[in-house]
Amino acid sequence: MRNYADADNLHARIYAMRGRLLSLNDYASISREQVSDKIFGNRNMIEAKEILFREQIAPVLSLVEAYDKYAALFLAYLRQYEAHNVKLLLARALGKESLDQWYDIGPFATLNKDLLTKNLSLDEIKSLLADTYLGQAKKEFQEMMIRRIAVLSVIWSYRLRGYYRFHDEQVRSSLKKFHDLFGGHVEPQMRIVEDALNRRIEQLQKSGAQKPSIVDIERHIEQDYYVWVSSQFHRDFHSIYCVIAYLWLLFYQIRNLFRIRQASSISPVFMIKILKWTPDFRMRKP
Repeated sequence: MRNYADADNLHARIYAMRGRLLSLNDYASISREQVSDKIFGNRNMIEAKEILFREQIAPVLSLVEAYDKYAALFLAYLRQYEAHNVKLLLARALGKESLDQWYDIGPFATLNKDLLTKNLSLDEIKSLLADTYLGQAKKEFQEMMIRRIAVLSVIWSYRLRGYYRFHDEQVRSSLKKFHDLFGGHVEPQMRIVEDALNRRIEQLQKSGAQKPSIVDIERHIEQDYYVWVSSQFHRDFHSIYCVIAYLWLLFYQIRNLFRIRQASSISPVFMIKILKWTPDFRMRKP
Protein backbone atom coordinates (compact mmCIF):
# COMPACT_ATOMS: atom_id res chain seq x y z
CA MET A 1 0.00 0.00 0.00
CA ARG A 2 1.35 3.42 -0.96
CA ASN A 3 0.72 6.95 0.29
CA TYR A 4 -1.54 5.81 3.13
CA ALA A 5 -0.47 8.47 5.66
CA ASP A 6 -0.30 12.26 5.79
CA ALA A 7 2.62 14.23 7.21
CA ASP A 8 1.22 14.55 10.75
CA ASN A 9 0.43 10.83 10.95
CA LEU A 10 3.92 9.91 9.79
CA HIS A 11 5.54 12.39 12.20
CA ALA A 12 3.57 10.86 15.07
CA ARG A 13 4.90 7.43 14.13
CA ILE A 14 8.44 8.80 13.95
CA TYR A 15 8.06 10.31 17.44
CA ALA A 16 6.96 6.91 18.74
CA MET A 17 9.90 5.21 17.01
CA ARG A 18 12.32 7.73 18.47
CA GLY A 19 11.03 6.85 21.92
CA ARG A 20 12.15 3.28 21.29
CA LEU A 21 15.73 4.21 20.41
CA LEU A 22 18.28 2.81 22.82
CA SER A 23 19.62 4.82 25.74
CA LEU A 24 23.10 4.44 27.22
CA ASN A 25 21.56 2.25 29.95
CA ASP A 26 20.11 0.03 27.23
CA TYR A 27 23.54 -0.31 25.64
CA ALA A 28 24.96 -1.25 29.03
CA SER A 29 22.30 -3.92 29.50
CA ILE A 30 22.86 -5.34 26.02
CA SER A 31 26.60 -5.41 26.57
CA ARG A 32 26.23 -7.21 29.91
CA GLU A 33 23.53 -9.69 29.01
CA GLN A 34 24.06 -10.06 25.23
CA VAL A 35 20.37 -10.80 25.06
CA SER A 36 20.03 -12.15 21.52
CA ASP A 37 21.60 -15.55 20.86
CA LYS A 38 21.12 -15.21 17.11
CA ILE A 39 23.22 -12.04 17.18
CA PHE A 40 25.61 -12.34 20.11
CA GLY A 41 25.66 -16.13 20.19
CA ASN A 42 26.33 -16.36 16.48
CA ARG A 43 30.02 -16.98 15.89
CA ASN A 44 29.73 -15.78 12.31
CA MET A 45 30.31 -12.03 12.72
CA ILE A 46 29.10 -11.10 9.24
CA GLU A 47 25.87 -13.10 9.56
CA ALA A 48 25.21 -11.68 13.03
CA LYS A 49 25.61 -8.10 11.81
CA GLU A 50 23.33 -8.76 8.83
CA ILE A 51 20.62 -10.04 11.19
CA LEU A 52 21.10 -7.04 13.46
CA PHE A 53 20.81 -4.62 10.55
CA ARG A 54 17.60 -6.22 9.24
CA GLU A 55 16.02 -5.91 12.69
CA GLN A 56 17.02 -2.26 13.06
CA ILE A 57 16.07 -1.12 9.56
CA ALA A 58 12.67 -2.88 9.45
CA PRO A 59 10.66 0.10 10.86
CA VAL A 60 12.11 2.38 8.18
CA LEU A 61 11.25 -0.05 5.37
CA SER A 62 7.62 0.07 6.46
CA LEU A 63 7.52 3.87 6.06
CA VAL A 64 9.26 4.37 2.71
CA GLU A 65 6.02 4.46 0.72
CA ALA A 66 3.75 5.72 3.51
CA TYR A 67 3.84 9.36 2.39
CA ASP A 68 4.91 10.13 -1.16
CA LYS A 69 6.49 13.51 -0.39
CA TYR A 70 9.03 11.82 1.91
CA ALA A 71 9.68 8.73 -0.20
CA ALA A 72 12.78 10.22 -1.88
CA LEU A 73 14.31 11.01 1.52
CA PHE A 74 13.78 7.49 2.87
CA LEU A 75 15.17 5.99 -0.32
CA ALA A 76 18.23 8.24 -0.21
CA TYR A 77 18.83 7.07 3.36
CA LEU A 78 18.65 3.42 2.29
CA ARG A 79 20.95 4.07 -0.68
CA GLN A 80 23.83 4.96 1.64
CA TYR A 81 23.74 1.36 2.87
CA GLU A 82 23.45 0.01 -0.64
CA ALA A 83 26.58 1.97 -1.53
CA HIS A 84 28.42 -0.35 0.88
CA ASN A 85 27.05 -3.32 -1.06
CA VAL A 86 28.57 -1.85 -4.22
CA LYS A 87 31.93 -1.72 -2.42
CA LEU A 88 31.62 -5.42 -1.65
CA LEU A 89 30.96 -6.23 -5.29
CA LEU A 90 33.87 -4.08 -6.42
CA ALA A 91 36.17 -5.77 -3.92
CA ARG A 92 35.16 -9.17 -5.29
CA ALA A 93 35.68 -7.98 -8.86
CA LEU A 94 39.21 -6.87 -7.94
CA GLY A 95 39.95 -10.20 -6.28
CA LYS A 96 39.98 -8.82 -2.74
CA GLU A 97 38.26 -10.39 0.25
CA SER A 98 36.09 -8.20 2.46
CA LEU A 99 34.90 -8.81 6.01
CA ASP A 100 32.00 -6.37 5.62
CA GLN A 101 28.38 -7.50 5.72
CA TRP A 102 25.68 -7.12 3.08
CA TYR A 103 23.02 -4.51 3.91
CA ASP A 104 19.58 -5.89 3.12
CA ILE A 105 17.16 -3.06 2.32
CA GLY A 106 14.35 -5.38 1.30
CA PRO A 107 12.15 -4.57 -1.70
CA PHE A 108 13.95 -1.25 -2.28
CA ALA A 109 17.27 -2.85 -3.18
CA THR A 110 18.59 -2.39 -6.68
CA LEU A 111 21.27 -5.04 -6.12
CA ASN A 112 20.71 -8.61 -4.94
CA LYS A 113 23.02 -10.42 -2.52
CA ASP A 114 23.19 -13.34 -4.96
CA LEU A 115 25.53 -11.16 -7.03
CA LEU A 116 28.27 -11.97 -4.51
CA THR A 117 28.28 -15.55 -5.77
CA LYS A 118 28.93 -14.45 -9.35
CA ASN A 119 32.32 -13.62 -10.79
CA LEU A 120 31.41 -10.13 -12.02
CA SER A 121 33.79 -7.91 -13.93
CA LEU A 122 34.08 -4.16 -13.34
CA ASP A 123 32.24 -3.48 -16.59
CA GLU A 124 29.37 -5.74 -15.54
CA ILE A 125 29.08 -3.90 -12.22
CA LYS A 126 29.04 -0.55 -14.03
CA SER A 127 26.22 -1.86 -16.19
CA LEU A 128 24.24 -2.90 -13.12
CA LEU A 129 24.59 0.59 -11.64
CA ALA A 130 23.76 2.49 -14.82
CA ASP A 131 20.09 3.04 -13.92
CA THR A 132 20.44 3.17 -10.13
CA TYR A 133 17.99 5.54 -8.49
CA LEU A 134 19.59 8.57 -6.82
CA GLY A 135 17.26 10.31 -4.38
CA GLN A 136 17.17 14.11 -4.29
CA ALA A 137 17.86 15.35 -0.77
CA LYS A 138 15.57 17.87 0.82
CA LYS A 139 16.81 21.35 1.79
CA GLU A 140 16.79 20.37 5.46
CA PHE A 141 18.76 17.20 4.74
CA GLN A 142 21.35 19.30 2.93
CA GLU A 143 21.63 21.52 6.00
CA MET A 144 22.43 18.52 8.18
CA MET A 145 24.86 17.20 5.59
CA ILE A 146 26.74 20.52 5.47
CA ARG A 147 27.07 20.45 9.27
CA ARG A 148 28.28 16.85 9.06
CA ILE A 149 30.84 17.81 6.40
CA ALA A 150 32.02 20.63 8.66
CA VAL A 151 32.46 18.16 11.53
CA LEU A 152 34.51 15.83 9.33
CA SER A 153 36.57 18.78 8.07
CA VAL A 154 37.52 19.84 11.60
CA ILE A 155 38.42 16.25 12.45
CA TRP A 156 40.54 15.95 9.30
CA SER A 157 42.29 19.25 10.06
CA TYR A 158 43.35 17.97 13.49
CA ARG A 159 44.54 14.69 11.98
CA LEU A 160 46.54 16.47 9.28
CA ARG A 161 48.23 18.69 11.85
CA GLY A 162 48.74 16.03 14.49
CA TYR A 163 49.60 12.93 12.48
CA TYR A 164 51.07 14.36 9.26
CA ARG A 165 52.58 17.61 10.61
CA PHE A 166 50.77 19.78 8.06
CA HIS A 167 50.99 23.51 8.70
CA ASP A 168 47.88 25.70 8.55
CA GLU A 169 48.26 26.66 4.89
CA GLN A 170 48.63 23.02 3.84
CA VAL A 171 45.51 22.11 5.79
CA ARG A 172 43.49 24.94 4.21
CA SER A 173 44.70 23.98 0.74
CA SER A 174 43.82 20.32 1.27
CA LEU A 175 40.32 21.08 2.53
CA LYS A 176 39.58 23.83 -0.01
CA LYS A 177 39.39 21.40 -2.94
CA PHE A 178 36.74 19.46 -1.04
CA HIS A 179 34.85 22.50 0.26
CA ASP A 180 34.63 24.07 -3.20
CA LEU A 181 32.24 21.27 -4.15
CA PHE A 182 29.68 22.76 -1.74
CA GLY A 183 29.73 26.39 -2.83
CA GLY A 184 31.34 27.94 0.24
CA HIS A 185 28.70 26.69 2.67
CA VAL A 186 31.07 24.54 4.75
CA GLU A 187 33.41 27.20 6.19
CA PRO A 188 30.74 29.05 8.27
CA GLN A 189 29.64 25.73 9.77
CA MET A 190 33.28 24.82 10.46
CA ARG A 191 33.66 28.02 12.49
CA ILE A 192 30.64 27.04 14.59
CA VAL A 193 32.12 23.59 15.25
CA GLU A 194 35.58 25.03 16.02
CA ASP A 195 34.17 27.69 18.38
CA ALA A 196 32.27 25.03 20.35
CA LEU A 197 35.39 22.85 20.49
CA ASN A 198 37.60 25.73 21.67
CA ARG A 199 35.14 26.51 24.47
CA ARG A 200 35.22 22.84 25.52
CA ILE A 201 39.03 22.74 25.52
CA GLU A 202 39.17 25.99 27.51
CA GLN A 203 36.81 24.53 30.12
CA LEU A 204 38.97 21.42 30.42
CA GLN A 205 42.12 23.47 30.87
CA LYS A 206 40.51 25.63 33.55
CA SER A 207 39.49 22.49 35.45
CA GLY A 208 43.09 21.30 35.48
CA ALA A 209 42.52 18.42 33.07
CA GLN A 210 45.32 17.35 30.78
CA LYS A 211 45.39 18.55 27.19
CA PRO A 212 42.99 16.42 25.12
CA SER A 213 44.46 14.06 22.55
CA ILE A 214 43.33 14.02 18.93
CA VAL A 215 41.12 11.03 19.75
CA ASP A 216 39.55 12.97 22.65
CA ILE A 217 38.98 15.96 20.40
CA GLU A 218 37.26 13.80 17.79
CA ARG A 219 34.96 12.38 20.47
CA HIS A 220 34.07 15.87 21.70
CA ILE A 221 33.28 17.01 18.15
CA GLU A 222 31.18 13.94 17.41
CA GLN A 223 29.30 14.29 20.69
CA ASP A 224 28.43 17.92 19.94
CA TYR A 225 27.17 16.88 16.51
CA TYR A 226 24.99 14.12 17.99
CA VAL A 227 23.49 16.61 20.45
CA TRP A 228 22.80 19.06 17.62
CA VAL A 229 21.12 16.39 15.49
CA SER A 230 19.03 15.31 18.46
CA SER A 231 17.93 18.91 19.07
CA GLN A 232 16.72 19.15 15.46
CA PHE A 233 14.19 16.41 16.18
CA HIS A 234 12.12 18.86 18.22
CA ARG A 235 12.61 21.80 15.88
CA ASP A 236 9.14 21.60 14.35
CA PHE A 237 6.71 18.70 14.64
CA HIS A 238 5.10 19.64 11.32
CA SER A 239 8.35 19.77 9.32
CA ILE A 240 10.58 17.08 7.90
CA TYR A 241 13.26 17.80 10.53
CA CYS A 242 12.03 15.12 12.93
CA VAL A 243 12.23 12.49 10.17
CA ILE A 244 15.76 13.46 9.17
CA ALA A 245 16.95 13.59 12.78
CA TYR A 246 15.45 10.17 13.52
CA LEU A 247 17.20 8.63 10.52
CA TRP A 248 20.54 10.05 11.67
CA LEU A 249 19.99 8.77 15.21
CA LEU A 250 19.07 5.33 13.90
CA PHE A 251 22.26 5.36 11.80
CA TYR A 252 24.32 5.93 14.96
CA GLN A 253 22.37 3.30 16.90
CA ILE A 254 23.13 0.69 14.24
CA ARG A 255 26.79 1.70 14.34
CA ASN A 256 26.88 1.40 18.14
CA LEU A 257 25.25 -2.04 18.07
CA PHE A 258 27.81 -3.17 15.50
CA ARG A 259 30.54 -1.99 17.87
CA ILE A 260 29.05 -3.95 20.75
CA ARG A 261 28.78 -7.07 18.61
CA GLN A 262 32.35 -6.73 17.38
CA ALA A 263 33.58 -6.26 20.95
CA SER A 264 31.35 -8.93 22.51
CA SER A 265 34.38 -10.80 23.80
CA ILE A 266 35.64 -7.90 25.94
CA SER A 267 34.30 -6.88 29.34
CA PRO A 268 30.98 -4.96 29.48
CA VAL A 269 32.63 -2.28 31.66
CA PHE A 270 35.22 -1.56 28.98
CA MET A 271 32.53 -1.62 26.31
CA ILE A 272 30.58 1.10 28.11
CA LYS A 273 33.73 3.18 28.34
CA ILE A 274 33.87 3.03 24.56
CA LEU A 275 30.24 4.15 24.27
CA LYS A 276 29.94 6.43 27.29
CA TRP A 277 30.42 9.62 25.26
CA THR A 278 27.33 8.75 23.24
CA PRO A 279 24.47 11.02 24.42
CA ASP A 280 21.25 9.53 25.72
CA PHE A 281 19.07 10.70 22.82
CA ARG A 282 15.87 9.31 24.26
CA MET A 283 15.93 11.63 27.27
CA ARG A 284 17.56 14.73 25.80
CA LYS A 285 15.43 17.76 24.98
CA PRO A 286 16.55 20.98 23.27
